[in-house]
Amino acid sequence: MDWLHTKAKSICLSIVVVLQLIICWELRVFNEYSWAAKSTQEDVKCSSLDPNRTEPIYHPNQTSVTYGFLHIAKVAGTEINGELAMHYERVCGNKGYSYDAHKTNLRYQRSGAVSAKFNAHDMYSKQNKNRNRGNLAFGSMNEIGFEDCDFVAMETAYIEWDNIFRNWYRPLELHVPCRSPIDHLMSMCNHHRRSFDCSAKSNDEIDAAIQRCDVVVSKRFSSRLTNVTNIHLKCFRAPHKINEYLHYMGKRLQRKSFETTYVHRDTNKKREKGNECIWKDKSYMEKVQNRMLQHKSGYYKFCRDCLDTENDLLS
Repeated sequence: MDWLHTKAKSICLSIVVVLQLIICWELRVFNEYSWAAKSTQEDVKCSSLDPNRTEPIYHPNQTSVTYGFLHIAKVAGTEINGELAMHYERVCGNKGYSYDAHKTNLRYQRSGAVSAKFNAHDMYSKQNKNRNRGNLAFGSMNEIGFEDCDFVAMETAYIEWDNIFRNWYRPLELHVPCRSPIDHLMSMCNHHRRSFDCSAKSNDEIDAAIQRCDVVVSKRFSSRLTNVTNIHLKCFRAPHKINEYLHYMGKRLQRKSFETTYVHRDTNKKREKGNECIWKDKSYMEKVQNRMLQHKSGYYKFCRDCLDTENDLLS
């Protein structure tokens, strides 16, 4: 009878072990044990539920860094954020999240809207008609959190990158899109529906004319970011190399199991370059560009010094 008692005890113990494994699997925290190696009840545990655990747990398809996209206005950032959210997992941005990109895209497509700022009749639009799931305020993003994001795109003050990622659980590789200074200036003027004042001659007058068209460059970028612990700045040319950048990120992010075509959002009216006075005088254009390189944000100087170096993602 002893052998029968031993056999029954062994079967009961096996049943307990199997039940605990099933519970762990359902909670999606089955991380640290193998079927062959674990043979006693004490060894079987859901290690991710350990209340004393402080270090992150890494899973397959997870990147070793968090990728950031510093959304400078008028560099096709809306398109980049939207495209990546439609096709890859764990993309988190003002202009789109992976988890709801499909429905967000459908609402835009059916709305007949012509820009990202429209009333989508979603929970965010009910609070602010110019906000929606494809045009989130930073406060909403910060409330959601960034712990489960592999790619973060933000239209926000540069200091927030420091506040969030200085002590993050993995390094932040922050990508800065760089546009030709004069072309960027003209796009910003077009955004404001203003003409650049080519009658400005002195440095102070030119600086004032640039500032009149500026779209929060000083708010979103600062050269101080180059010295922040845990943040590493990289650059690439935009909008001319959007496709190359999407391909670059496609090799580093996890492809979604369900994808649809991203619907383009216009953020500017069409430019008439022939009507832009700055292109008509090369020496004057160079003078304006030199003033932009002195921009207080340090953005244009950073781009000049970064492009075509080892920190240029696409060089």
